[in-house]
Amino acid sequence: MLSNTATPKYYGKFRDAVLRGEIIVNEKISMEMNRIDSLIEDPRFYYDDKKVEGFINFCENELTLTNGEDLILLDSFKLNSDVSWLKIFNIEKESLVSSLHGYADTAAGKWLAANCHKYGFILRYPKDKEDITGIGYEPWHFRYVGKKE
Repeated sequence: MLSNTATPKYYGKFRDAVLRGEIIVNEKISMEMNRIDSLIEDPRFYYDDKKVEGFINFCENELTLTNGEDLILLDSFKLNSDVSWLKIFNIEKESLVSSLHGYADTAAGKWLAANCHKYGFILRYPKDKEDITGIGYEPWHFRYVGKKE
């Protein structure tokens, strides 16, 4: 859920381990933790746990290594993803999200939705599929899947 008060999941686990003394950090990491804590406390910054989990699930369930093995993300990567999403949803989120959602109603958005399949693309996060994708409707988000031969 989009929140401007929530502590990111993986960062919270990391911070708790540091506070319990299980992980020792240097001055640079400590300064970064202070910066992240200040972002969490700042109401202009938002965190969306569903976006983070959707991204992590995508990486772990849809990506494979070049040798064909499954990709398993390190906790440090998940932590970085947490913090990256915190930075994305800042004070600009309202105007950004509303303008992106309005894309579906533009001439370009309508044309792309109607014709993307001809060029091997799909609308990645369609309406009413959040329960499947874990991501809300994103009318601007297309993915190349290849053309049918």
